[in-house]
Amino acid sequence: MKVFKSVSNNRNESIDELSKRIDVVEKERKKEEGKPRMTREEALYQMKKKAWYFHESSWYMRHNNGYDGFGCNNGVCVPECRYYPEEGRIEDEEVLSWYEKKEKEQKTPD
Repeated sequence: MKVFKSVSNNRNESIDELSKRIDVVEKERKKEEGKPRMTREEALYQMKKKAWYFHESSWYMRHNNGYDGFGCNNGVCVPECRYYPEEGRIEDEEVLSWYEKKEKEQKTPD
């Protein structure tokens, strides 16, 4: 009987832990309900916005040896940058054009 009781207690503990986890997930879901869900195009824009060093206006892409006071730096974009607005979208056509441009660059001899 003692073995059965200990198994039963462990089962109750695991159910309690599971119940707590479910409560946490439900609270998070309720927080997110009021917010509109981000589309793929918006998520891609946000991902590219965070990668400031690959923006055309960044000192890194302009091949400077360090920040020269112009262009994007440390996650802060200049107004001329495509990623300056807080929100935006990158459509499929734009992504395809990036790949086409890259293919042309690879095919063109130096």
